[in-house]
Amino acid sequence: MSGSGAMHAVIDIGTNSVKLLVAQASSRGLIRIHEESEQTRLGQGFYKTHQLNREAIARTCEAVERSAATARRYGASSITTIATSAVRDASNQQELVSAIHTMSHLTTEVLSGEQEANLVFEGVASDPALATNELFVVDVGGGSSEFILGKGERQRFSQSFTLGTVRMLDLFRPNDPPEQADFDKVTSHLDHFFEATVLPSFPIQPNPTNGEKPLLIATGGTSTLLAMMHLGTNVFDPQKIESIVLTHSEIKERGDQLWKMPLSKRKQVVGLPIPKSDVVLMGVAIVEAIMRHYSFSELRISTRGLGFALAQRAMEVLP
Repeated sequence: MSGSGAMHAVIDIGTNSVKLLVAQASSRGLIRIHEESEQTRLGQGFYKTHQLNREAIARTCEAVERSAATARRYGASSITTIATSAVRDASNQQELVSAIHTMSHLTTEVLSGEQEANLVFEGVASDPALATNELFVVDVGGGSSEFILGKGERQRFSQSFTLGTVRMLDLFRPNDPPEQADFDKVTSHLDHFFEATVLPSFPIQPNPTNGEKPLLIATGGTSTLLAMMHLGTNVFDPQKIESIVLTHSEIKERGDQLWKMPLSKRKQVVGLPIPKSDVVLMGVAIVEAIMRHYSFSELRISTRGLGFALAQRAMEVLP
């Protein structure tokens, strides 16, 4: 890998959170030095106005500035800053991009849905343990979900859908504690969305040679939370997270438990950060719907994704 020993950072501005990855190039590949996520809810209220509100922009700019300072403390010589779903759909996206540049002197690239999906798959597929398998990769975000089917460096299908946790929380904010009617509305919406939009445009057929289905791999915040709750830990450990396999029945049971808890109880669940104890209801419902509609019995988790791919690309061009 070019730039061996060099340190690079990626700041990923999502609909729900600002994520930071600091990584170092080595002869063994990319080494993750530091990762953190700060919830800013940039997309809160966005889906009614299609504008980013000023308070959310301010929160996000401050989080980006903190992330950049952290990256520099770790010795990052360069920083890539990108923004995804809510920002690309916002009529006032330039307001955020300009504010970040003014405050942090960083240039933010707003990714298209296609670019985001490609990078997500590139990051996940870089795992040597997955190199020989056909993968169905899903990244459930705050404003959109990326679905990619492929093997190695070859992608067969790739699409970004307007299916996200913050987007759905804005549409279907449940009572506290949630009622059965709240759950039924969300499930009905997801079923209709999959049957009318997702399945017709993104079918998955078994391998014609051996009849096997691809491995289902989830990446992003929701899948990490599911893994950490399963492990019963608040510590982000990529190796442990990627070693587990979650069954559809386990995810359905987890969803049933969370949907019966008041917010105060969800805030006490080990592995579930307090700021995400409301949006997790939508995240687990989306993941369960993916598994049910595509008839997957097992789910693996990847902690690699968009940020990992961008860091790898940056290392390749460093001297």
